[in-house]
Amino acid sequence: MHALSLLSAVLASSSLVSSAALIPRNIEADEVLVFGANGRHEIVKLADYHAELARTNTTIGRPESPFDDASSWESPIDGDGSETNSTDIEKRCTNVRLIVRNKDSDFLDWDVPMSSAFHATASPGTIAVTAGYSISDSITVSSSVDYTFIKDVLTASVGISYTKQWTSTYAAAYTSTVPQGKWGIMVSNPRVYRRSGYAKVGCIGSQRSTYFQADQHFSNDYKGLAWVQGSISLCTSNTYPIKKCIGSGYNH
Repeated sequence: MHALSLLSAVLASSSLVSSAALIPRNIEADEVLVFGANGRHEIVKLADYHAELARTNTTIGRPESPFDDASSWESPIDGDGSETNSTDIEKRCTNVRLIVRNKDSDFLDWDVPMSSAFHATASPGTIAVTAGYSISDSITVSSSVDYTFIKDVLTASVGISYTKQWTSTYAAAYTSTVPQGKWGIMVSNPRVYRRSGYAKVGCIGSQRSTYFQADQHFSNDYKGLAWVQGSISLCTSNTYPIKKCIGSGYNH
């Protein structure tokens, strides 16, 4: 219970961390380094972290998206499919523009490599967080013609520009031990808040329907290191390339 209470504080606390230098720490295979609000961070047991994610309805991995199947966007027009001249229709009706929102989702994104892959052949070996990466808020749409309308509505309604970008760089402040005989890599899993839905544009009965999803990250600035909320952990495999611990595909 104490571990979960501490983790909740790390994820949600508004208190500031001290300005002391980073103290190198080793992240065990059953642990995870969690970055929360206002730069709060803590190494906790992976099982406790997953329990807290479940309690706060945060999904591990990306939710299913219509963008997973590109063929679903071959016919973006509502209605009976008849080839009526759109200009003639617009002359006879009032052009309607509205946004229909789906339920928002909160999730940990797929693995992002934070070190080189390492093979512990003869004995356990230590790897460190050495790599950085760029990540940004984004809006993805099924039809670019409605991008500006969707972006303007979201910016006005939730106050997010969806243009912010973080570039993170890390010294070897955190390490992990790869068990003998296994491949290992340090990975980050940023926390993402996704808003999605449809933009309906045009005349009732012949509206253009554009799906959108807008991904927001949560900013951290921890002791001079630009970051986003999420976690860092060790991902291991018996073979190479290393199958992602969260997400599909492989870590290289």
